[in-house]
Amino acid sequence: MPKDFNSQLKKLVASLISYFEKERDSGGPRDILKRVGDALQLHPSTVSAISKNIKEGRPLCQQPQENTAS
Repeated sequence: MPKDFNSQLKKLVASLISYFEKERDSGGPRDILKRVGDALQLHPSTVSAISKNIKEGRPLCQQPQENTAS
């Protein structure tokens, strides 16, 4: 993704994708990623990257790494 979005925004995008997928599966509009991008005013590549992470089962936010240096 071009920007380092926080986990709250990523979860919002994931929620919208899920909502629009359910809507599409019930006979609604089909272009899910475009609708999410339009609704949140995000670049299509950003929405696509978040969607790809969801489908690949990657976490939406990075866990802080523990400092192991002594």
